[in-house]
Amino acid sequence: MTLTIDIGLQRFVDDLLEERIGSLIVMDVQTGEILAFASSPEFNPNVFARGSDKEKLAILTDRRRPLLNRGISCKYPPGSTFKIVVACAGIATGTIKKDTVFNCDGVFELGGARFGCWKEEGHGPQNIVQALAHSCNVFFYNLGDSLGAEWIYHYGLGFGLDSVTGIDIPGEIKGLVPGPLWKRFFLKEAWYRGDTINYSIGQGFLLVTPIEMLRAITIVANEGYSPAPYLVKEIEGKKPFRKKNHIIKLDEGVFNIIKSGLFDVVNSPTGSGLYAKGD
Repeated sequence: MTLTIDIGLQRFVDDLLEERIGSLIVMDVQTGEILAFASSPEFNPNVFARGSDKEKLAILTDRRRPLLNRGISCKYPPGSTFKIVVACAGIATGTIKKDTVFNCDGVFELGGARFGCWKEEGHGPQNIVQALAHSCNVFFYNLGDSLGAEWIYHYGLGFGLDSVTGIDIPGEIKGLVPGPLWKRFFLKEAWYRGDTINYSIGQGFLLVTPIEMLRAITIVANEGYSPAPYLVKEIEGKKPFRKKNHIIKLDEGVFNIIKSGLFDVVNSPTGSGLYAKGD
C-alpha cells in the first residue's frame, strides 16, 4: 500500500501542533491527496497491543481525549472561516456587489442587543474585499441580516458543510448547517434575527469538521469544485475507487472577489492574518 503522505511535511505539522489540542490537514487541491494529517494530542497505538493495563488506562482516562480523530470525528463552530461562505452567498444572490459598503463603528445593534466587532473602535467603511481582509464582524452582521438565514443555509449546504467528504479512513462524521426548520423541529423554537447575526460569522448552532472546512476552502481555490480527499494512493500498484468531486456552480467573478479578499488577509498591511504570511 502506498500512501499520499509527505513524511517531511507530516513531521512539520506534528511539530507545529506539539501537544496542543486540535487538527491540521494539508491537501493537494488539484488531486485530493492528503499530504499531511495530524490530530493532537497523539497516542501510541502499540500500548493497546503490548502495553500494561496502567498505560492503557492512562490513555482511556486522559481528559484531552487523544483517541478522538479531531480532523474528521469532531465538529466545531468555524468562526470567521465561515465568512467566506456568507460572502459567496451575498455576491451570488446579488445582495451585495463588490463596491457595496457597510460602515463598521465597532457594534451592530438589533433591538436591545449589541453585537460587537473584534475591533472595538471599528473598521470604518468596508466593502467585501476589505471586510474579508480585516475579518470585519459588523460587515458580515449586516450582510447576514440582509441575506437571511435561508440563503446562508443554502450556501452552507452547497459548500458541503453538512455532508461527509468520503475520505478513505473510518470515523468521519458530518457537521451541522442549521436553519429555521431545523431549529423548529429539534429545539421547538422559532428562528430569530439574532440567530442569523451569529450565523453570519460562523457562530450559533453551526458546526463543521476540520476536513469539511478544508473542502470549502478548496472549492474557492478551484473556483467551484473540490476533489474527494484520500490517503491511499495505490494498493499493489492499483488505484482504489475515488469519490466524485464536490461541485458548486457559481459565477467566476464571485470567486475572483473572494480570492482578492483572502489574498489581502495576509498581504495587506492591515490584513487580519498579516503575521501568518510566509517569507
